[in-house]
Parts: sequence; structure tokens; C-alpha cells
Amino acid sequence: MKKLTFYDVSYEVDARYEDYAVFKLPSSNVDFCGHKQDEGKETCEFFVQFMNGGTYIYKDVDPEVVKKASQAESIGKYIRAEISGKYTSTKLIHQIMTKSEKQ
Repeated sequence: MKKLTFYDVSYEVDARYEDYAVFKLPSSNVDFCGHKQDEGKETCEFFVQFMNGGTYIYKDVDPEVVKKASQAESIGKYIRAEISGKYTSTKLIHQIMTKSEKQ
């Protein structure tokens, strides 16, 4: 299982999403975001995992939108303005990132 560390805290990545590049920005609402290139397309799959555990996958996201998300001053505001409602999304029943038991 892939593990990542952000701000001295280790997390395990759900095996189905190990090929996603993951980032974490300071936010009161968004915990993690990640993306991977869509197979055979010039678009990305993008995920957002909120602090409350809600996790969504967005399909066919423009790579420039993903890049700007990773640089956003407020990731939550950026997702609301540029991603949510503009791209097809699926709410997952599980989280992609979970705190590692062993720190």
C-alpha cells in the first residue's frame, strides 16, 4: 500500500488510486486533492476529499484546471467555482486517503 506524508503525518492511499498524484493545500474544508491522466485522452480524473470525509471523483477535467487548483489561494473556493457542477462527478463511498495507523 502506498503511503504519503504531509506536514509530518503519514497517510495510506487506497490501492485503487495509487497512480494519482496527490496534493494537500492549507484549507478548512478540503483535505486532499489528486489527479491522473485519463487513459487515451488529454484530460484528467480529479479527486477531492473533504475534511468531513466526503470524496468525489471528477471526470474529463482540463489539465490546466488541475494545475490552477494545485496553486489556488483557496482550494475550496476554486473547486466550487471551476470544478463542481462543471464536470461529471461521482461521490465515493470510501475515502482515498486515510491516516496511517503507525506514525
